[in-house]
Amino acid sequence: MTISKEAGQNESTGKGASNATNEPKKTNPNARLEWTKAILFPLAIALTGWYLSGNQFKITNLRQDADSAAKAIETREQVLTDYSKTIADLLTKNKTTDVTEYGMDAEQKNITRGQTLIALRRLNIPDKNDKSDVSQNEEDDESQNDAGKLKGLLIRYLYDAQIIGYGYSSSNKPAMVTLSGADIKHVVLENAWLPRINLRNAELDKSNFRNASLWSANLQDAKLAGADLTGADLRFAMLQSATLEKATLKKACYVEGTEATYFPLGFEPETFDMVAIPEDQSYPSKPNFQRCKAVASGPTP
Repeated sequence: MTISKEAGQNESTGKGASNATNEPKKTNPNARLEWTKAILFPLAIALTGWYLSGNQFKITNLRQDADSAAKAIETREQVLTDYSKTIADLLTKNKTTDVTEYGMDAEQKNITRGQTLIALRRLNIPDKNDKSDVSQNEEDDESQNDAGKLKGLLIRYLYDAQIIGYGYSSSNKPAMVTLSGADIKHVVLENAWLPRINLRNAELDKSNFRNASLWSANLQDAKLAGADLTGADLRFAMLQSATLEKATLKKACYVEGTEATYFPLGFEPETFDMVAIPEDQSYPSKPNFQRCKAVASGPTP
């Protein structure tokens, strides 16, 4: 069989064409690198800028929060300073610092109560509703504790001035000013010596009375939800109708007997791990007076 030279050339040409068509195209690596630079580099720069601007915003906010907190502390301290000066001026109106010599007239009582309620309100820090931010909650707790300490100083000032009760002796004048309805939540009175203090119907939720002496204190109708009364001396204290929901009273002292600690109706001190002390060892005027362990001690009875 004879094959023409022209046909052979055509077959050869066709085969070559087919090979040229099926051969894959080679990608230019330089083009891919240029594409990466064009897309990813601007994106990286944008993300870096966004991150830095966000951090700068956070830093600015932290600085502003710190400045605000410092100013708030300074303001509350000034509130306490102004309050103590006002009350001191009031008590020395008759040129005496001994309140028990003359007591207080009706005008002085009203002014003292009014100034006290205003100062306590200004020392308040509102509870935050958002409890999801743990770090913020810790800061809020610290701020509440700081404000509570200032409230504690205010209460001790009134107590030492014998305005809201004082001491073991029944011969001491009774409370001349009541704090009924006063907002004293979060007050810190740990280890405080406060026998016969009158805090009837006061708002004392989440207060700290750890190891405080509240011997014969009047806490009737007081709001003590979430209060810490660990190790407190509550002998002969009046707690009728007080709110003790979620309060801690572990190792707090009470007395059983005809003249006992007066608890709310249905209250069982044993369930709170409280300590009962015999009545005959609970009178400060008697030689066998027994102090509650770790409770703050005051002047010798």
